[in-house]
Amino acid sequence: VLSKDYTSRFRFSATYTNLPEGKSVVNLLPDSMEMNVTTSGFSMLNLKWFTARRNMYIDCSLMKLKKDSTFYISLNAVSDKMAKQINSDARIISTTPDTLFFNFSKSAKKKVPVKLISNISFAKQFHLSDSMTIEPSVIEIFGAEEEIKNISFVETQPLTLKNLNKTTVTKLGFSLANKLIGASSDSVSVTVPVDEFTEGETEVKVSIVNLPSGYTLKIIPDKVKVKYKVSINNLNKVNELLFRVVADYSDIGNDNSSKLKIKLVSAPAFITSVKLNPEKVEYLIRK
Repeated sequence: VLSKDYTSRFRFSATYTNLPEGKSVVNLLPDSMEMNVTTSGFSMLNLKWFTARRNMYIDCSLMKLKKDSTFYISLNAVSDKMAKQINSDARIISTTPDTLFFNFSKSAKKKVPVKLISNISFAKQFHLSDSMTIEPSVIEIFGAEEEIKNISFVETQPLTLKNLNKTTVTKLGFSLANKLIGASSDSVSVTVPVDEFTEGETEVKVSIVNLPSGYTLKIIPDKVKVKYKVSINNLNKVNELLFRVVADYSDIGNDNSSKLKIKLVSAPAFITSVKLNPEKVEYLIRK
């Protein structure tokens, strides 16, 4: 029974080969097609069971010019060549679509940064311990020159993480709205560094800046408490020498206040949510 010929309809994925060099297709080509195939029962079972066999290569060197730089391939005219990809005795009775059309433009390529689209929430006391990283952070896109000239970045597919409490590494594809644009990579690796945070406090001496010659400025108090949040792994790295807090003489009288506002001008990059206590100090000026 399996040696007899049968006719059945199958959907084949389409792969296009031998496209013209230096040109890009500017119209959407079908990524699959349906074919009525007549072949032996043995080959028919292979097509039914092994879907990987249902891939059809379309040789674009067989294109013919229609008009106005539009090219076409009649699939009925090349059905014998396609049938041989199935089996030496297979016959393709009909194909949908029966004709493929091609419009070309000058191809181009350029490198663009990858933009991460994310929506992340953290478990209580957990936060980012460093900047999120994307690898690769820059990819090359290619396609028709007019299609890519206005593209300045490529967005990832949305990354959604809820109640995160540990460092996470994941792969993301791209949200390329234009299917005619290709990319040098189909995904990027995103690292979200997460650590548990705690509150810390240290006392820092206030420095005087912009004091005119011949004047002295005494502030009360001359030390302030610096409160901050820091990851548990970095807690022991923090000390008062990593902070610089200043009282700026040139700010006196700017806000009609009898007190001088204190400014934090430097702090470790690995801490967050820094607060000064007090935020303003009393002062005495002597000449």
